Amino acid sequence: MSNLDKRIYPTIKELGGTVVDLLRHSNPKDPNWSATNASIGHNGKALYAATFRSSNYYIDQMGKYIPNFGDKFLSKVFFSEFDRDWKLKKLREVDFDGLEISFGRGVEDAKLFYRDGWHFTGVVLDKHHTPAARMAIFKYDPRKNKVVSYEKIAGRDANVPEKNWMMPSTPNDHYDWVYGPNQVVIGNTVQTWLTDSEDISNLRGGSNLADLGDETSLAVMHRTYFDMTSPYISTTFATVQSQLRDYVHYFVRFDKHGYAMQISPGFRFHQAGVEYAAGLVFKGPQAIVSFGRNDVSSHLAFIDKDQVLKSLKTITY
Repeated sequence: MSNLDKRIYPTIKELGGTVVDLLRHSNPKDPNWSATNASIGHNGKALYAATFRSSNYYIDQMGKYIPNFGDKFLSKVFFSEFDRDWKLKKLREVDFDGLEISFGRGVEDAKLFYRDGWHFTGVVLDKHHTPAARMAIFKYDPRKNKVVSYEKIAGRDANVPEKNWMMPSTPNDHYDWVYGPNQVVIGNTVQTWLTDSEDISNLRGGSNLADLGDETSLAVMHRTYFDMTSPYISTTFATVQSQLRDYVHYFVRFDKHGYAMQISPGFRFHQAGVEYAAGLVFKGPQAIVSFGRNDVSSHLAFIDKDQVLKSLKTITY
């Protein structure tokens, strides 16, 4: 039995929720491009939409990233509104042409939000202008299907990559981003609360934050574990030691200052392995989480919001 099998957590279905499969390929006629890490957003009225990351690689049984073609890892961003049955109304590739800079390898893990129009955050990395990964904000016009503005956010150090920052769904006067469970970004400053709490140790960002209407917000975060395993490789008739990633997820509630105040027990969406939650919204009594599976497919998870809130326990600092 591998370490993955020993670490047991309930799935969304075991917690009483449901999962809907959205996409495996951004273009069904071209299996070289995935459709993963869906990020659902809400315009505050009746419209729900999502961005998707489409990439040219897969993760093999040894945990290695393998391009489907060529020797470069490439990403595209797709966008679609949902209909009332949570079907995609019109999936289209987002056009980035016309900006002052180009993105040769694409934008990774776009996370959708609405502030007087659709925007998404994303990770950019390009040897010509962004040698270390950086967070950026893109304003998107769905009628023209174009990104109309772009802002790159500076990092802590020129050589330190940045990703997984979380944006609040509504602006506030206290912070701009949640950088981690005990860290926020305010302007050009990363503010940290010192703590030895095991409750938030090694938590990493996932979805943007969804406003709960009482000056608190909810997000999905995760911990990543690395497990050594020895899968059988049929082409060589042997076992090969490899390292696999395993994600465990948590609902986390933040106060108005971006301070993590409550956390749920750990859970999985489907099973052990690579899962990434990039979106969280509310619709009536439901919390809806959008996530990617194995970096190749996109899904929605539905669970009762009150059940989530009742599962939260106070974080001890």
